[in-house]
Amino acid sequence: MFELRIYTIKPNKVGELMNLWSENYFYIKKYFDCKGIWISESGTLNQVYHIYKWKDYAERDLQRNKFANDIKMKKYIKTVKAFYLKQENIFLNSVDFL
Repeated sequence: MFELRIYTIKPNKVGELMNLWSENYFYIKKYFDCKGIWISESGTLNQVYHIYKWKDYAERDLQRNKFANDIKMKKYIKTVKAFYLKQENIFLNSVDFL
């Protein structure tokens, strides 16, 4: 199962947010199997896209809870949320014929 997250970021804050993610990636990857991060070049501006891979919903819930309760990550979560105008989560299943 894959999860596409679309973050709409406050104007002029994408670079600062990318720096925070980069600085904390070592800790984040303990909990999340991030397959990639993309920044929009066209279409809606100030959007960042993440794709995560999960075994199932139970694994996602478990890892998100661990992440949210990690003392270091609590401060990080509070900091990055200040950059977000909107977050959208879309769950995707792979097409079998590929």
